[in-house]
Parts: sequence; structure tokens; C-alpha cells
Amino acid sequence: MKAPPAQEPATIGVSVESDSAPVPVTEEQLFLDALRKASIVPEDMLQGLLERAHHRGIEHQLLLEGVLTDVQIARLKAQINGWRFIDLQNTPVDFALLKMLPRSIAEAQRLVPFDLKENIVKIACLHPDRLQILRLIVKKSGFDVQPYLATEAAILTALSHYDHNLEQASKTILERHAVTVRDKTDDHSIIELVETMLLHAARQNASDIHIEPWQDECVVRERVDGILHRNLTFPKDVHNHVVARIKVLSNLAIDEHSAPQDGKLLFVTPEGQRIDVRVSTTPTTHGEKVVLRLLVSQGNAIPLESLGIVGEAQKIVEAEHRRAWGMILVTGPTGSGKTTTQYALMRRMNREDVNIATIEDPVEYDLPGVNQIQVNEKAGITFATGLRSIVRQDPNIILVGEIRDIETADIAINAAMTGHLVLSTIHTNDAATAIPRLLDMKVEPFIISSTVNLIIAQRLVRKICMRCRQSLAIEKMENRELVTELLGERIKNKKDVHLYHGKGCEVCHHTGYMGRLGIFEVMKIDDTIRGMIMKHANASEIRDAAVRNGMITMADDGLEKVLQGITTIEEVIRVIRS
Repeated sequence: MKAPPAQEPATIGVSVESDSAPVPVTEEQLFLDALRKASIVPEDMLQGLLERAHHRGIEHQLLLEGVLTDVQIARLKAQINGWRFIDLQNTPVDFALLKMLPRSIAEAQRLVPFDLKENIVKIACLHPDRLQILRLIVKKSGFDVQPYLATEAAILTALSHYDHNLEQASKTILERHAVTVRDKTDDHSIIELVETMLLHAARQNASDIHIEPWQDECVVRERVDGILHRNLTFPKDVHNHVVARIKVLSNLAIDEHSAPQDGKLLFVTPEGQRIDVRVSTTPTTHGEKVVLRLLVSQGNAIPLESLGIVGEAQKIVEAEHRRAWGMILVTGPTGSGKTTTQYALMRRMNREDVNIATIEDPVEYDLPGVNQIQVNEKAGITFATGLRSIVRQDPNIILVGEIRDIETADIAINAAMTGHLVLSTIHTNDAATAIPRLLDMKVEPFIISSTVNLIIAQRLVRKICMRCRQSLAIEKMENRELVTELLGERIKNKKDVHLYHGKGCEVCHHTGYMGRLGIFEVMKIDDTIRGMIMKHANASEIRDAAVRNGMITMADDGLEKVLQGITTIEEVIRVIRS
């Protein structure tokens, strides 16, 4: 591939006054023209790629089918736009420069300062034409800035070095604690250790920290993307100090060791990110186990379009959430992302001309403009009592965190019948099973059929790490017979079908996965389903009717995302069977 043009883009300094022109609408056409001019991809192959790309775009399809690497694509984009390009994977990086940017900004903006010479700092980024954040760096650091285009995978690899300092810090703290115990002196090592564990978990996007006493040691594990990973091990005597520190922070009884306790604390990262931490302690045979659940109070409400609901299912959800009354149910087991889906829907509905109220346990995200109520059973606020109060507050939209009992179901259904749009969750394995569950709660069939508009069932699958993703022909897979059986008609009469997996790298901590995405089935309650509800049809009959009417099952949605190279077939099987 040709190198970028000789013309050097200007260095960004304090004297720069205007942004570059906005990215033209025809950016993909420019990329295609450059691709053809470089003669990298034969025209007949390119036409086939365009036909298969659909809405995903040609760049995604080139990566998906392994025609070009991310480095080749980035070089071509740099050449088109007149940007500098840096192959960050094969370039020495001064990781001490990472400290000049708060990690939250570096990760959110995908920025890596990698070299500093003669008062000019070189920064790898995804968008060299977006100058506002780069000007801010100029202002704060006093350096001039040269932006370089780099691949996202290479940037993520470099950013992973933030965590190495944290891991080393934990070891250093433990060593210092051992010295203070030996010398019978006092320091703040345990305070630092707890803060380091919380900070590490926050930066790994962990949902939970498990502090587990074993027979001879204490093990700390983090749940990342739904999977627990061992993070730290320390002596048993340190465990007792750590538990005491957490109890102090969460206002729990320090001298109570034989009964479970629940509390909460607020943790603020050095970058100012506020994290609500729910604390649960329980006695075990080797001491007290502590589980910390991390809830980011602001900024993590994911947009609806990022959840993974696509195609016809997306159109149905878009239409149904605009209704003025009725009920939308989200169903799935604990940890399947139900609350995230609810918040995505609420965020779309949140306008100045509507009144939205919620009753939740706990309030996981802070949404400006939404009246959020926290369940507090000690104060007499349950889902049922909170919901009764909400309906007297002139709401347009009501979110009920979970329908757990007959009383809550009755109030929520009545609210949906009387001109409110109600969002809630319920624990069932699939969309169709939510109907018998409501019937078990003594909700009348005619009420269900006249109020429930939509049922969304979901699971979360881990996404393949894009840094180490590799393709593999089905014919070469060990479980090829099972894979062929599951994919069935999707690959029939197709030659050289490839699936993808992550080899494991530093970015994904050698798991092959990074991040999660939902797989969904979206069941619209149409006239056919209403008639079946009135006749007390079972879940299997309702599900079959919904499929005949066009519903895509979770399994089928998952398998489609396997073929798109987003996740693996093993991951879909794992979550569907859970």
C-alpha cells in the first residue's frame, strides 16, 4: 500500500483558530474510490462485499471477511484525508506520557500520547480532524500537538498499560502493610488497598468485586462482561482489615460477624467519576465474604440503538415505545441487561412535555429530568407503596424496576389500563413465558391482553475482541458438526463459511472477548396473541404463534450475530442454556 502523501498536516498549537471542514457525506464513496485506485481488491470481489455489507458499511465488511486488516484500512483513510498515520502496535510508546491525560478522557476519546520531542507531543487517535479535544490538551499541557490516525485495537492495547500501575500498586501496598505489622507501626495501607481495588474494578468496567476468604488466603475476583476473573490474592490477616475498612465506609456494624449485612458507599475516581457501591457481607466457614456491586450513577445509560436490537425487532420497539399507554415488559434472568434496556427506552422517551417517574431497587443510573424513587423497605417504601404514590403524581410514563409479587403486578397493570405507559421487568426465560407468569400472579387474561403491548426477552453475550479476532473455516473446527447443525439453512449451499473467535491478547486479558451485546426476541402482542391469551394458551403455543408471525427468537438472533463476526457460537450456547 502506498504511504501517506508527503504534505505534512499542520501541528496543532495555541495559535490554531478554526476546525477543519466537517467530514463530507460521501466519505464512504471517497474510500471506495481510493480502494479501486489502489487496486487492492478486485472489482468483482468488491461488488460482492458491497452487496453483503448492507447497512454495515464497506470498512466493516472488509474487516469481517478478512480481506483487509485494520492497519491497511487506516492507512488508506489517512491517505484520503491527508492525515498522519502511526502503526502504534509496532512503534515504541513512552507509557509515562499516559499520565498527562486522565484515563477517563483517554478511553472515552481514544487518545494515546506516545512521543514527546521539542515541545511537541504526538497523539494517536481515531479522529485527527476533531480538534476541540486536542486544543484542550494544548491548553492544559502547554505543548503543541501532532495528531496521528491509529487503529482502535492498537489504541486499546496502549491504554491497557494504565492498569499495570494499579496491579503493581496493590503488591507495593501489601508489602508495606507486612512491614508495618512486623514493626508494629501504623499507616494507611489498608485504606489504599481498598481504594485501589475499587479503582481497578471501575477502570475494568467490572460490575462486581468478590472478596472471598478461603482457608489460608483471601481471593479478590472481579466480574467483567458477566464472567468472574481472579484479580488479587492476599493473606488472611489482611482480609479482616479489608472487611473492617469496607464496613466503616458503608456504615455497617464492625463487631457483627455472624449475620449478613447490607450497606452502600460512594466512591469517586481521581477523574471525578461517581460510583455508587452496594455492599453485601455474609458469614462463611472461613470468615466474612464481601460483594461490592458498582453502579455508575451518571452517564452510562446506553442509547437504544447501541443495545443490539436490529431489523424488524428494532422497528417494532421504536413504534411501541411511542404509545401513550399500555405496558412494555423486559424479561430475562438476573444480569441479562434488563435494566439497561429499560433505561435506553426511558432515555428515548424523556422529553420536557412528559412526566416520567420510577420506583427502583436500586437506582442504577441518574437520568436528569426523571423522578427516580429508591426502594427503602425500612422506611416503608416498597415497589407497591412507591407505585401507589407515583400514580398520584400525574405521570405519563412509569418505570417499575421489577414486578415481584401480586400486589405490584395489580397496581402496574391498573396504571397501564388508566392511560399510563408502564415499563417493567419480570423474571422468565423467554418472552412467551411472561404471559403464564402474569396469570400465576392472578392477573386476569382479558386485562393482560388489553394492556401488555410488547414483551422483550434478552441475554447478554460477550463480543469477540477486535484486537485479536481471527477467522476459521467451519470445516476446520473441532465442533463443526454441531456448528453446521445449529446454523442450518443460513450456510446451506455456501462455500468456505468462516466464523470468528478471539485468540486472546493483552487488551482482552487473554479471554478473546471484550464488551457485551444483547441478543433479543421481541414479541408484539397482536390480535392473534391476544386471542390465545384469552383462551389460556400455554407458553409454547404462544411462542410458536409469535414465530409464525415473524418473531426472531433469541437463539436465531444470537446465531445471526455469530455469522456477523460479533460473537461466538459457544457464547450463544452458553447464555441461551443459562
